[in-house]
Amino acid sequence: MKLKTKILLGYSAVLTLVVFVCTWGVINLRRLGKASDAILQENYRSIIAAGEMTAALERQDSATLLVVLRNKSAGQPQFHQHEIKFLQWLGRAKDNITISNERQLLTAIETEYKNYLVAFSNIPQPTSASPTVNTSYYYETLLPQFRKVYDKSNDLRDLNQQTMMAASQQAQSISEQATWSMIFAGTAAAGIGLGFSLILSDRITHPLRLMMGATKQIADGEYEIVLPVQAKDEMGQLAQEITVMGRKLKAFHKLNVGKVIAERQRNDAIIHSIADGLVVIDDEFRVIAINPIAANILDVLPEKVRGYSFQEIVQNEALCGYMHSTAESGEPPQLDDSQSILELHRNQQTQYYKFAITPVKTATVYT
Repeated sequence: MKLKTKILLGYSAVLTLVVFVCTWGVINLRRLGKASDAILQENYRSIIAAGEMTAALERQDSATLLVVLRNKSAGQPQFHQHEIKFLQWLGRAKDNITISNERQLLTAIETEYKNYLVAFSNIPQPTSASPTVNTSYYYETLLPQFRKVYDKSNDLRDLNQQTMMAASQQAQSISEQATWSMIFAGTAAAGIGLGFSLILSDRITHPLRLMMGATKQIADGEYEIVLPVQAKDEMGQLAQEITVMGRKLKAFHKLNVGKVIAERQRNDAIIHSIADGLVVIDDEFRVIAINPIAANILDVLPEKVRGYSFQEIVQNEALCGYMHSTAESGEPPQLDDSQSILELHRNQQTQYYKFAITPVKTATVYT
């Protein structure tokens, strides 16, 4: 699996957890909304209808008393006016049936109310011979029938109130469940996401730390390295390449050092085999090599003069001047017979030595 795929999978897992938490939150909010809707739209409407029905009944009861007390002109219009209101609110309650027992209760209310209307229409006409007949009819017939309708209307209100309280408790329970489930889901998602991120980051950074240590070892000259990276992604491939690079550098280093040593040994053998005195200098006129004959002539030790300036060893400004001019022009100096002999001083005795300068970057001086 490639590193890019691993990273994408990691982000996909975290995104999936976020989507899950959001979806779970939406589901709980919808459940809570439905519970609130049941309270506000269903039960509350029936409670309002029951309250209005009982209020209309009370006004009708007052109208009945007016009729009984021989004020029929005022009592009958009031009774029929609130009869219309009662029937309107009864119809609204019948259109908002949401409870299993509510339909039977509304049917009972409607039946008892019809009986109440019949009882009202059968109020006897008062006469001078029996002035209290209407009062007796009210207490014996109208008032009991009124109580039946009134009580059943209150039962309708109480039923919806109880259902509303149960729905409220259910909504509270749903709210608590939603809160704790969101906390649990959010915590679980955060923990899983954090754990997955730590694992993924360790999978990425651990091989990088190993490779950084390996490159430091290679820079310090330790070419025999082994990276324990078993992954087959880009990190594993890079680790294998670094291991191969270390082995190749080790082989190249051995080969290169061997060549340098062999070349130096060959040069030293050539220098020591020359019968004349020989001093080899670099482009800064420092001694690179000197054979025993030249060292004997200049009275120096070969192993101690390497790296020193040629002028410090020879102490002849004329010879050093010819060497500088040859190095700059790339051609040997033109010398006549008088200039071909230079005077050097050694052990308080005057001796003469012939020299030659070749026009190369590392000038060779024969003494």
